[in-house]
Amino acid sequence: MAVNELETLASSYPQYSGPYLNLGIAYSRSGQLPEAEQAFKMAIARKPDNAEAFNQLGVVYRKLGRFAEAADAYHRALEIQPAYALAHLNLGVLYDMYLQQPEKALVEFETYASLT
Repeated sequence: MAVNELETLASSYPQYSGPYLNLGIAYSRSGQLPEAEQAFKMAIARKPDNAEAFNQLGVVYRKLGRFAEAADAYHRALEIQPAYALAHLNLGVLYDMYLQQPEKALVEFETYASLT
């Protein structure tokens, strides 16, 4: 239901980033990862400084096993918004659990802790 409403909203207001961001989150939560990826890319195309869209895109890439792209998306979110705690946490999880880089993970977890 929510996905249908968000699809309608995004098509009614294609110039705005927000509907695509929310649509991507809805797709991601329902396991529709390729659709989520495309929605987040549409959000970014409309607002290139959308740190949340980059962070969410990183989550999707991580779920798809595309770890280098996930790291790039998280880094882009942090370039836009350096104090974005959730992006630091997600990058730390990626470094720790998927890339086996505990030193880098620790830096991200400590940054997250200092921001929250």
